Amino acid sequence: MTANNGKRFENNIQSSCKKQGILFERYKDNGKFGFGGDSVTRFSSENPCDGHIFYKGHLIYVELKTAITGSMSFNQPPGYQEKGVAKPSIKTNQLKSLCERELFNGVHGGLLVSFSDRQTKTKIIKGGTFFIDVGSWLLWAYGSVKSSMNVEDARSIGIEVKSEKLKTNYRYNMVDLLERIINGKE
Repeated sequence: MTANNGKRFENNIQSSCKKQGILFERYKDNGKFGFGGDSVTRFSSENPCDGHIFYKGHLIYVELKTAITGSMSFNQPPGYQEKGVAKPSIKTNQLKSLCERELFNGVHGGLLVSFSDRQTKTKIIKGGTFFIDVGSWLLWAYGSVKSSMNVEDARSIGIEVKSEKLKTNYRYNMVDLLERIINGKE
């Protein structure tokens, strides 16, 4: 995966929201900071998620993920991150932050995940983009023996986002998605 795929997805979501008159605010990504060239002391602040969307009096916190390899990793159990072990795609602090925000009336939290089409030796597996409510995701993850989610898993528990392929980017139907989120329809 190139470093630009995630940013391209974020930009496509932001552009889609803007064209549809929807407020989407991305939080600034914080890089890692160190002391000196070879320092092993590193730290970074942890954003609660990638940003939020405001629509018809509802606030939707989203963590945006791209999965071009066909799956998205997470800890098993999801609420535990062992120190010194490589961090998965979905981090514990992100899940915790999304859950905490959902406790308020009119506030939603979830993962907005884009799976690329991919080809195996025998077939093409169609990708797609899905919004997965954090509560639904946690129920699925805790009930699963897996430590990654593929497009079929996302399709079974998420809301598929309608999209249109442009030359190199996508335009997402955010109004349709947000109406489905706030009205509880899949």
